[in-house]
Amino acid sequence: MATAASNTANVNLLRRLFGNEMADLTFGDDPYLRGVKKVTTGFGEIRYVVVRIGQTAGVGGSIAVAIANQAPTAERRFSVTERTIYAVFTMKGSFLRKARGKPNSLLTGYESQARSAMYDFKKLLENQSWAAGGRVGTINATVTGTTLTFANARALIGINLLGKWLTFASDDGTAASPAGERGLGGVPYRVQVTAVDIGNNRVTVSPSLTTVTGLTSGDSVFIEGFYALSMMGKQAWNPITAPGGSDSFFGVNRSEAVEPLSGWRVTGQGLYEATVIEALTYGEQATVDTKTCFMNKRDWAKMVNEMGVQAFREPGGKKTGGAKALVVDGPDGSCAMTGVNRVPQGYAWIGDPSNDVLLSEGEIPQILNEDKVGPMRMLPTDDAYQSRLGGDANFMPDDSAAKLGPGAWVIVSW
Repeated sequence: MATAASNTANVNLLRRLFGNEMADLTFGDDPYLRGVKKVTTGFGEIRYVVVRIGQTAGVGGSIAVAIANQAPTAERRFSVTERTIYAVFTMKGSFLRKARGKPNSLLTGYESQARSAMYDFKKLLENQSWAAGGRVGTINATVTGTTLTFANARALIGINLLGKWLTFASDDGTAASPAGERGLGGVPYRVQVTAVDIGNNRVTVSPSLTTVTGLTSGDSVFIEGFYALSMMGKQAWNPITAPGGSDSFFGVNRSEAVEPLSGWRVTGQGLYEATVIEALTYGEQATVDTKTCFMNKRDWAKMVNEMGVQAFREPGGKKTGGAKALVVDGPDGSCAMTGVNRVPQGYAWIGDPSNDVLLSEGEIPQILNEDKVGPMRMLPTDDAYQSRLGGDANFMPDDSAAKLGPGAWVIVSW
């Protein structure tokens, strides 16, 4: 059984006391995920999200007409199932033996590895909270050699890819029966990231991209294991492009009532501010709670340059990532512009994250220890001990009374 590539650092952690004192690239918390309602009561067999798209009462100027005009059911039911994320870290037996009788060193080593796994888990969860089907990006025009360039500028900020294995697909993996993964005989082609160049929006991979048959520009990129198995985040529930007639999302064809079932869409009005004002107006007409506009940080910077600093204000309450927030006023109040790494450049989502739910089977993540062996278990084919983090969860809109369900968001294209 393979063990983590970082295991060789365990002895150095003991000898040189790195632990909490070493520098670490963390990117910061995602403000949308921080605001999502966390519910840990679980799915049971399945969790239904029910949305009423029309009223069924019969109306008319006479009782006979009213009775005759009663409509059939107008509810649509999304059958949501959980998805799983795992993060595994390993401690070499040699490290544990050297740390025997030295609890501080043992704790430092364990905490370092556990913190790394926890952080990686969190970044995956943040990516899936925004992504369509868990993809980490799409491919630019170049698809040969060992250099993989992403289409969106700074697409690598907010996700950890070094050392990860990547797979590819012609789709985003959100369809009812996704079948676009590049592979042979049901086994996906994969390449490993050996270097990351965030500034130039590219990674170096091995083996060459020519080993991935059918790979082309525009293909979706996934961390191995997440194609069609990812949690369904914002771009899945509230996609940029309105669902078409063949849509089947958790068993619902959303084209039947596009806005109530997938959100309200506004395209660019030339200027960032003008576009946001139009989106706020549209959303507030539909009773959307236009509390926050989540946009890529590059778009946020462009909007600041367009509007000037006079529109800044100090936000109330808990600090949410920046010292100040940019505000645009709509018909019913102000909306804070918030920059987020994992929002694709050129798009934004307006709404209140507390109208969405992260439903999980207990805490997420949690140390997997259902057999009560303990937080670390011996590997049968290596002198090492392994600890496993995991969680079963999925994102979904809040379908409580007086909530709008998937229709609680406005999707903006600049």
